[in-house]
Amino acid sequence: MLLLCFAAFASAAEYGYTVIQYSDAMCTKELKTLTKTTSDDAIGGQLNSDVGICDEEDTVGYMCMAKNILGVYHGGTSCSEGGDYQFLLINQCNTIFGGGSFKLTDLKGCKDKGGTTYYAQFGIYGPGCADADLKHTYSIGTSDKTVGEKLNGDGQLIEGTCMKCSGEGLDFTRYTDDTGCTGTTAWASGEVKIDQCMESTDEKGEKLAIKLISSFGCPSNGRKFGDPGSGTEAAYKASGGGGGGGGDEDEKKEDNPCFGRDTYAIGVNGEPVAMASLRSGDYVMDGPDSFTRVIVNQHAAVSFKSSLLLIGTEAATPLSITPDHVLSVDGKFVPARRVIVGSNLSEHEVVSVTLTTGAVINPLTASGKILTQGGILSSTYPEWIADYMLSSALFPLPFSVSNMLSYLFPEATQNYYDAVLEDFVTRHHPATLPKAAMPVAFILGDLAVSAGFVLFNLVSVKVLGALAAIACTAAAAKKK
Repeated sequence: MLLLCFAAFASAAEYGYTVIQYSDAMCTKELKTLTKTTSDDAIGGQLNSDVGICDEEDTVGYMCMAKNILGVYHGGTSCSEGGDYQFLLINQCNTIFGGGSFKLTDLKGCKDKGGTTYYAQFGIYGPGCADADLKHTYSIGTSDKTVGEKLNGDGQLIEGTCMKCSGEGLDFTRYTDDTGCTGTTAWASGEVKIDQCMESTDEKGEKLAIKLISSFGCPSNGRKFGDPGSGTEAAYKASGGGGGGGGDEDEKKEDNPCFGRDTYAIGVNGEPVAMASLRSGDYVMDGPDSFTRVIVNQHAAVSFKSSLLLIGTEAATPLSITPDHVLSVDGKFVPARRVIVGSNLSEHEVVSVTLTTGAVINPLTASGKILTQGGILSSTYPEWIADYMLSSALFPLPFSVSNMLSYLFPEATQNYYDAVLEDFVTRHHPATLPKAAMPVAFILGDLAVSAGFVLFNLVSVKVLGALAAIACTAAAAKKK
């Protein structure tokens, strides 16, 4: 039980990314998902190096530029030649030539490179800079100190144009020698501010329409990721209000994989039952024709808040769930943050996804699954451990000593969790748990929590006996 509870909190040392490719320029029509997740430190180190890793099947290269920015090299004959670099800020849409686009929706294990994080994205438009006329976006994203010095100096060369920090925005300059950021000026934009559309004519006489879409990190304006006026407010909110960026310190946020406290499960009679009312030993549906037992209900006796995604569908009541909680999306178990408008949760199409905060609850079940309101199927675990738990055929699910104790003594189990394990698990859950160590850790944890359960209940019996003896003694004394 203890390790099951830890599993619902702990986060493994993982590296990975999820990049969604779209067929349109505005990141609304999903075409393909490119994803990788690993706990291999060697791959993680390569992802954070100046070499990056190569997906040979799709001929795409990936490299960490900052903790919230991924460099993606695509469209070439290899992962490093003949293509184009995109610097993807988490949850920010990037448009490519030909009308397609990319969006980074998940990034784990990327580290800052020692400097302030800089990011800027500008778009090439038709006259007037209307969204419908967006042709391409260029971006730069890095926490490399050397690049930062260039942005604050002569400029950083991008596709033959030098970009540098300037007042409230950026300055774009093209030189006759387009291999550097010095020499004779061929064209200069002057200071370009966020959302400012600048129409001009280049040295070839071609009309240009450039708009600075987003920017943060320049000391001239002091903006950070998510700050008002940075053009990244929506991306920051979609990331749970975190993901760092722009500063030298990580943003801290709560990470408690659970359901919103107002969520409903489906009882064995087919009727909705409030998750907050569930106790150890209760039975709930975990499929259209199957049910499972609640091992213990986390946070039932306390008020615990976390960031939540409010997922609206065309039929079911909106489901509130933490971003890393795993549920069934389009027939596959994936973290909730992968849900987008148009996804299918069981038989319901998603029509909205918004960020909120609220109290949480999390009933752990013997099958690791539970049906929520509207018949939406979810696991009871976060992404790093869900595959392990859902693929378990014997131990730790559905059989373990602590699970057996919860079956035989459900009320005592819930009381034990509320009085002892709730605070312990919340305060002392492991920061990492390598997959190779999971079997041994579960066995040791199972024995430890079972011994604790027995001790807790023996002490409770002794205390009740002592209190009863004191009461009897006092009553006898009064009679005398």
